Amino acid sequence: MLGVHPMTVSRWERDLAQPPPYNTQQLLLMDAGVEKMDKKEIGRLMAMIATGLFVGALALIVGFGVDDIGKRRGWW
Repeated sequence: MLGVHPMTVSRWERDLAQPPPYNTQQLLLMDAGVEKMDKKEIGRLMAMIATGLFVGALALIVGFGVDDIGKRRGWW
C-alpha cells in the first residue's frame, strides 16, 4: 500500500534500514486512521483490500488519520 518493494519493508521491520520521512508520515497517518475506525469502516477497508483497491483503501485510512477530513468532505 505504500508503493515500496516488500523487501524494503522487510529491511525496515528488521531495523536494517529506515523509511524516508514521506513513508514514515504515511505509516503514522495509517496507524492514526485505523485507531479512529469502527467495525463497519474496517469492514469496508478489508473489502477494498480484498478486491485490489489499494489506493482507495490507503485513502480511507489516511482520511481518518488527517483531522477527520473524510467526514468533513462527506466521503463516508
